[in-house]
Amino acid sequence: YKMSAREIYDIDKAREVYGRRLVLQIDGKKFTADFAPTLAKVLTPFREGPCPIRVHFVGDGVKVNLSFGKEWRVRPTGELMHRLEELLGPRRVELDYQHRVNAARNPSSH
Repeated sequence: YKMSAREIYDIDKAREVYGRRLVLQIDGKKFTADFAPTLAKVLTPFREGPCPIRVHFVGDGVKVNLSFGKEWRVRPTGELMHRLEELLGPRRVELDYQHRVNAARNPSSH
């Protein structure tokens, strides 16, 4: 068997190139006065990346979907995903991927 590739990425670089957005599911029960500063502290070392953040907030009869501004785009590394799961809980962090073939050829397009 023979295999050829145009590009080879480690997993963190592949997340950065193909990740369309990072989706955070936030349970209203966890949203206390110190939650927003704690979330900012987790995200800050990973800022200045290409991946936007989308939040789905659910609490006491309220559902809100919002997107963070461009200044909060992140590098969606395994370390960031792990830290967010520790903060938000299991299955509360998801990286949506783009399916376009040209994404690898033009990583700055997203």
